[in-house]
Amino acid sequence: MIEDMSEYRQALAGRYKQFATMPSRRLKLERYVNYDNKKLYYIRHFTDYDDGTSVETETEEFPGKDRRAALARFAELKKQYPGIVAETDIERKSWER
Repeated sequence: MIEDMSEYRQALAGRYKQFATMPSRRLKLERYVNYDNKKLYYIRHFTDYDDGTSVETETEEFPGKDRRAALARFAELKKQYPGIVAETDIERKSWER
C-alpha cells in the first residue's frame, strides 16, 4: 500500500512537472456590448495545457471610448511575446444596429 502511494505520488509529480513546463499562452481581444449599448473591450490572457484545459490568467478591461488604447495594448503584448497565439474578435455582431 505504501509503495503504491509513493508510485502514485511520483507519477503525479511527473505530470505536474509536465504541466508546469509546457504551457502555451494565448491572447484574445474581444468587444462586448452591454444591455445599455455601452461597449467594452477585453484583453484576456489564457494559459493552454497539453491536456486541452485552458485557464484564464489575467483580464484587462477598456471602456469603449478607449478602443485605440485597447488596440495599442494588444499590439504591445503581441510584440512583447513573439510567437503567441493572438485572436481578435472586435467586429460588430449581427444583432447590433
